[in-house]
Amino acid sequence: MACFDMKVEGNHFSLTIAGELSRSLFKMEGQLQKVLNGAGLVVMEEMFKHLDTDGSDIEIGSTIYRVKNKISKQYHTPYGDIKIPRHVYQPSGGGATYCPMEHDGRLIRGNVTPFFAKQIFDKFARNHPREV
Repeated sequence: MACFDMKVEGNHFSLTIAGELSRSLFKMEGQLQKVLNGAGLVVMEEMFKHLDTDGSDIEIGSTIYRVKNKISKQYHTPYGDIKIPRHVYQPSGGGATYCPMEHDGRLIRGNVTPFFAKQIFDKFARNHPREV
């Protein structure tokens, strides 16, 4: 069973991972993959929080946006899917919503992390080379 201890100080994080050794390399490799993916999700959650706002009003151009709510949404990462609550904004007169966390994180299609999108693209490109 894996155990994580994460500490955040300012813009830095540290993560301690504890796992179990056995006499089966196959079993340990599988456990290591699960532990590393779990650690990735723990860190990704903190990264998403770091990109989110505190819920204060924001100004984009001449429009004031006010927080509509903190809504959970599922995101796709290289370590697995993760559901994150984040602030969603809307102009006071109504209209389209805006999520600063998704904008600042440069999420693809609003829910895929940039690195995961690159991994998917690279795998697709290797499997489907362009013909000249």
